Amino acid sequence: MVSEVNAPSSGGGQQAPSAVPRRTPGAAQRVRCAALCYGPLSDLEPDPALPPLLVVRGQDDPGLNRTIDEFVSAAKQHELAVELVHQPDGHHAFDVADDSDTSREVIERVLGFLRGHLGT
Repeated sequence: MVSEVNAPSSGGGQQAPSAVPRRTPGAAQRVRCAALCYGPLSDLEPDPALPPLLVVRGQDDPGLNRTIDEFVSAAKQHELAVELVHQPDGHHAFDVADDSDTSREVIERVLGFLRGHLGT
């Protein structure tokens, strides 16, 4: 199930398709979740074998954001465990460049997602 969160991260998901392995008997134990920040998702297909994903998007390249929106929309249709964190005013790398409450909020959201799935 996709849960959309309008909160404020950046980083890089250029390698998302290869960096997010499908759940196979061995991989399911190693990759329990993934957080993809500002990365194009045009090559990542919604697949029930994907681990839970958190996807961060902001005010970035329209083409890049379109790939994120299309992936999240398809994930909703497939009832995949994907969360969207949207920061409408966040430019690329705002979590690194902007020392603000909004940036800290997004960083905490990403860390909370990871802690929740990794049990830390």
